[in-house]
Amino acid sequence: MKSKKLHLSLLIFFQLSAVGSYVPILSMYLKEYLNFSGMQVGVILSMASIPSIVVPFFSAWIVDRVITSRRFLALCHIGAAALITVMSFGTNYITILIAYFTYTILLVPTYALVNALIFHNMEDRNSFGTIRVWGTIGWVTSSWLVSFIIKIFNIDGYKPFILQLSAVFSLIVVVLTLKLPKLKLDRDKKVSLLPKEAIDVIKKPEVILIYILVFISSTADKFLGYGMPMFLSYNGTEESNIILLLSLGQAPEILMLFTLVFIIKKLGFKNIFILALILQATRYIIFYINGPTPLTVFGIIIHGFIFAFFYTGSTIYLDSLSDISSRGGIHQIFTMVQVGLAGLCGNFFAGYVAENFTKNGDIDFKVFWMVPSLMSLVTLLTLAIAMKRLNNRSKVN
Repeated sequence: MKSKKLHLSLLIFFQLSAVGSYVPILSMYLKEYLNFSGMQVGVILSMASIPSIVVPFFSAWIVDRVITSRRFLALCHIGAAALITVMSFGTNYITILIAYFTYTILLVPTYALVNALIFHNMEDRNSFGTIRVWGTIGWVTSSWLVSFIIKIFNIDGYKPFILQLSAVFSLIVVVLTLKLPKLKLDRDKKVSLLPKEAIDVIKKPEVILIYILVFISSTADKFLGYGMPMFLSYNGTEESNIILLLSLGQAPEILMLFTLVFIIKKLGFKNIFILALILQATRYIIFYINGPTPLTVFGIIIHGFIFAFFYTGSTIYLDSLSDISSRGGIHQIFTMVQVGLAGLCGNFFAGYVAENFTKNGDIDFKVFWMVPSLMSLVTLLTLAIAMKRLNNRSKVN
């Protein structure tokens, strides 16, 4: 049992290592190493959101009916490794755009596939949290590894090796996946992506409210991923330390994965949602003020609490309103709103602001951070007005 748990922990460790090695500083790599415009960077980052809307519908029809989830995960990561390697040698905007878009088409299904394989192979379902935490550790570790490589080899800035490192991690995922027990196809498997039961739940005012809040908040959140690396560089942070500092935002997630359910039971959903949105607005106001470095670092660190309290909390809240027949559809729509629609709008909007509001050739960060600050305050105000629609003590197991 211990060896199987270790195997599954390593699987999700390298799954998120493949992303953590480059995602935190991808915008900086595109803008400062490849010299793409602010709008071009925004469009490229938005490419990751389109597959999040479309691909899950396609993969749901073929996984375990046409190809097993084990083989499909391996094939996706083989393709992802090849495409991100192509990206590492690319310098042309169109080449990078097409390669990254195709890469994300293959990457998007892997998150759900890894979770499905973990649940299929683990013996105690209650141990998922202790396995999932290794994904966050993998993200942080890969970020620190990039920083370490830059310092040891005295590399000037973020070069293509960050993408090539991701390819290596993807290939490790392939090996770990193929070492899992083989699965059988179920060609008669019934697939209902959005059954009537899910539609009935989605029509509830409290569920619509959650989707609206998540959309606005997630759109604002994309400004963090777009602008933070360049903001730190603008303020004089050494490039080798930028990805290291950004990884601090993931650290609180490790604690939250073990304590979130307990906190929800003690404080209730309404209170943790309000706290999360206050923290989100506070974070962007801190960046807008651009005070001392320790204050900026604090703004980065609280990201983990915001993510756990609001996004993970929203997932748990929606799950508490669903049953076995509606659960899949509810979470599918949530992912489409948070990662897909909000990601598309947020990255595109951040790119527009970055390109059209500049000062002496640099992004005007006063304007840049003001936008998500206002969006966060709108989200908080919307929750405050409509809060009575939420059930503060939904079922939490």
